[in-house]
Order: sequence, then C-alpha cells, then structure tokens
Amino acid sequence: MTTRCVVLPGNIYVGGHNRVPMAEPSSKLAEAGYTDPVTILQSGNFIVTADQPDDATGTAAVAASVRQLLAGEFDVHVPCVARGAGRSPRRWRRSSTCSTSPR
Repeated sequence: MTTRCVVLPGNIYVGGHNRVPMAEPSSKLAEAGYTDPVTILQSGNFIVTADQPDDATGTAAVAASVRQLLAGEFDVHVPCVARGAGRSPRRWRRSSTCSTSPR
C-alpha cells in the first residue's frame, strides 16, 4: 500500500539559517525512492507518495527519512512531521494531493 502525504519540516527556509533551496529537495526525494515529490510553494513543505502504510508508523517512517535526507544532503537538522490522508483533516482527504491508493 502506498500513501500520499504532506511532510512538514520545522524551521527550514529558502534563505538564511537552515537554508534549503526549494528546487533541490524534489529531486533528492525522488532519488530516495519517493514518487511524485513536490514542494509546496516556497513553504519548505513537501508532498510525497511513499511505500508506507497510511498510519502512525508509516508516516513516522516518512518523517524520519525526510529528516535524515535534509541532514545528509543540506546539513539542515530539523524535526519533521508527516501526515497521510488517514491522519489528516477531512478536507485534505477530499483532495487529490493527499489520498491513499492500494499498490
């Protein structure tokens, strides 16, 4: 089962301290095995499709993986939170950008 989820890293910026150029994470996320990764405007947040269940364990694994990627690729050490459609507000579940689909 795969899940489409939003990943919310804390305190990353497009300039200054904890700088992550928003053009780069999508390609790094794809290299790490995520499908259709996108950045959300210049917010520092991402949407990815992961080969993880849409539950607390699966989204925690996604958050940990993205945190490690940010640390390894950009030397940015921040906490990350991920939410899939099953753990998101109802309005997100109606959106095509945060839905789950069987593999």
